[in-house]
Amino acid sequence: MMLSRITIRCVVTVVLTCCSTAHMTAQQDRLGTLSFPTSGAPAARPEFIRGVLLLHSFEYADARGAFRAAQEKDPGFAMAYWGDALTWTHGLWNEQELDSARATLARLAPTP
Repeated sequence: MMLSRITIRCVVTVVLTCCSTAHMTAQQDRLGTLSFPTSGAPAARPEFIRGVLLLHSFEYADARGAFRAAQEKDPGFAMAYWGDALTWTHGLWNEQELDSARATLARLAPTP
């Protein structure tokens, strides 16, 4: 009896994990497309575009990750820092983490 409960739990876990992964992949495919010319390095542009698409889908943490990946590929890519800073403002919910946004911009360059 105990073995069958463990087996059922394992099967349910595997099924739920597969469904969750399939849903995430479907969501990634539905972000849309965007043409946003920038002066960033070509290697950083796909991550930047992904960040903008995620930002406009209210996926702030994932957008922040994409913008930071763009920053890693091009540390001087100012628009990647701009996008990262924007992820700290959630206008729909009237939330803003100004200190975090300023800290993001300070990583690019000090503000006079």
